Amino acid sequence: MRLPPASRACAVALLVAAACSGPPEATDAPEPSTADAPAALATTRAGLVVLEHDRGEPGVGVRGQLFEARGLAEAEALALLALPEVEWLTMPLERGVCVVSAPHATPLDDAGERRLSLLGAGSLRLEQGGSALRVEPAALPRVLFALRGVVYDASAEETLPFTARAAYRVRADGDEVTRFDGAVVAPEAPALVGHALEPAGLRVRFNAPEGARVLLARERPDGAAAVVCAPSARDTVIVPRPLVEALGGGALELSVARVERAWAPTEGPGVLEGVQLLFVSRDHAEIVGVSGEAPL
Repeated sequence: MRLPPASRACAVALLVAAACSGPPEATDAPEPSTADAPAALATTRAGLVVLEHDRGEPGVGVRGQLFEARGLAEAEALALLALPEVEWLTMPLERGVCVVSAPHATPLDDAGERRLSLLGAGSLRLEQGGSALRVEPAALPRVLFALRGVVYDASAEETLPFTARAAYRVRADGDEVTRFDGAVVAPEAPALVGHALEPAGLRVRFNAPEGARVLLARERPDGAAAVVCAPSARDTVIVPRPLVEALGGGALELSVARVERAWAPTEGPGVLEGVQLLFVSRDHAEIVGVSGEAPL
């Protein structure tokens, strides 16, 4: 689900994944730091930088955050930080399967048993071909009173050109945490073609490379919810009717996305277990009702 500009400025994410790939030479994903801490109060220090491209747009947006989290599961943190799409796009899911992802309720506490600290690594620099972009850390808006720290979020005017299958370098010299340097490959842009409501469910037609995800999402009073599908075909998927109905009424956002991931190795002083680089290329459209045939 696409976040409005104000939410994008506040959005940060944490995601520690087991698999990684892409230039520079792939390295194994680091293990979370849990030494001498109960499982429920384990502390993780890592980060995520997200590069985003929407079909029809010439540029690549950038956002991300480095963090220290204590007592928070991955899904809880993603919900707390208003970035559920990362969980939807990266959750383990077998091909041909659709699941419902419901909102999570995750309060922080004053005692510090469940807390999230947002860290900085100085300027974030991105390079692709002859283009370069520098993103400075920005103080988290005060509307998120339970959180303190900085976020990285490039404005609409601050983008890099999109080139499918090209490597995008991401690096930072370090500040509160260690420096890092890595690269992630841009996936080819997928395309929505149309949708139709059938007895079995919502048939979605698209053009996308293998490994794409199809999302049907809705913003509810208790948070964002979505049906997440991992199509077995490269051009169509049927979202089962019971799952569509589980989202409730109102406008829905339909999207098809392709994701590439890599880990940026870290160097020097400062406790940081790794920074994941995530490149999301998508096409999306709003659906007002899901009856009949509708081209996109």
